[in-house]
Amino acid sequence: MNPLAAPRCDSSNPGGASDAGSTGRASSVATMGSKVTYTGSTFGGPNKSVALSATVTDALGRPLAGVVVTFKLGSQTKTATTDATGVAATTLVLTQKPGLYPLTASWPGIANQYLPASTSILFSLNKK
Repeated sequence: MNPLAAPRCDSSNPGGASDAGSTGRASSVATMGSKVTYTGSTFGGPNKSVALSATVTDALGRPLAGVVVTFKLGSQTKTATTDATGVAATTLVLTQKPGLYPLTASWPGIANQYLPASTSILFSLNKK
């Protein structure tokens, strides 16, 4: 067997996995895309609590449960774990001055399974 040969996909190699075998070469694994959709508050007031939430799905739209989502709002950061429906939810007390701040919801993906994903919006921290 030529260790440099391209992987085969036939009845002797179901699924098209690499036949590198004991050559020590790593086989390639397809990594699926993912998506984060922010569904929480888009505005709030100083020293007030706001709801942050996001849904994480794979490239086929299926929810990803048990993954950690990081919410970054200006200089503040909070994390939450997704439930069975792919929703991560938490609250955050706003400690920054009034203004517009970037809010990012992201997750790091899972090596050899899912690519990382993130989404960003502008969050309005109002005086009232």
